[in-house]
Amino acid sequence: MSTTFKLWENALRRLKEGNQRFAEERLRHPNEGSERRLQIAHAQHPFATFLPARTRGKPPRLFLTGG
Repeated sequence: MSTTFKLWENALRRLKEGNQRFAEERLRHPNEGSERRLQIAHAQHPFATFLPARTRGKPPRLFLTGG
């Protein structure tokens, strides 16, 4: 098994574990549960997402929505 595959496999496993913890409200840090998210949701107005691109040295891409 190649090193790249092991890194990819480990990353996918960690993401799945994190999603499972989130779905089951077994969070690692205080104030991250659904009750807290509902309290602060009205004050959040995201407008951008950064997605890293590691291939061929390309910089992270920025996606904007204008509403």
